[in-house]
Amino acid sequence: MLSKEQFENFLKKYPDNELCPEAILYSAKSDFFLGNKQEAYTKLAEFLLNDKMKKFHPKAYLTLSEYYFHDKLYNSAEKYLQDLIDKYPNSDEYEEAFFRLGEIYNIAKDYEKSSQEFSKFLKHGFSRNRKLDARYYIAFNNVMFGRAELAIKQIKKLLKDEYRESKISRIKLIEARANVILGHYKTAETEFENLIKDNHRKKIAANASYFLGNMYFKNLHDYE
Repeated sequence: MLSKEQFENFLKKYPDNELCPEAILYSAKSDFFLGNKQEAYTKLAEFLLNDKMKKFHPKAYLTLSEYYFHDKLYNSAEKYLQDLIDKYPNSDEYEEAFFRLGEIYNIAKDYEKSSQEFSKFLKHGFSRNRKLDARYYIAFNNVMFGRAELAIKQIKKLLKDEYRESKISRIKLIEARANVILGHYKTAETEFENLIKDNHRKKIAANASYFLGNMYFKNLHDYE
């Protein structure tokens, strides 16, 4: 509440200050986290209609997409990301918006569109880390499509290129899932068990436990 009050007081006292656009955005963010979601959406929509704030419009588009994503309104989140990508290709927010669009399609289980967006993403001169993450999602999407052989090839290459230890386990998890699809159950079993052992009490270990149990139940019919 203090944050919202402070920003609103600032806007009343210094309406022509160069920091006003940022203050409006932070005021809207405060509204959202206070539960005044409609007020936050309204402020941001009005912000986008103000040509004086045009320099900061990409931030507003990104913020709106975040909030619609938070509320699981994926179509609206997608719309604002696409608007940002189309209108502001030279903005600082462009790379983030492009990546999030592919990510939203993945979360919404539209794996084909997700892969299409990430494939386009890889053709740009974006950061190395983001490109590695994009390749992960493309492999993941292929696993979900059942294109396991292609996914395995992509995963093997990705594991050679990925230098961030924190990202290795999630790649190995989809590798194990791809091996289940291919019927390589012993290999998948070993991969799942290693993930559980090496990631004690972490979410990735819980996921590996679930998919290992799923393999025993659905594929091997080993109910015990």
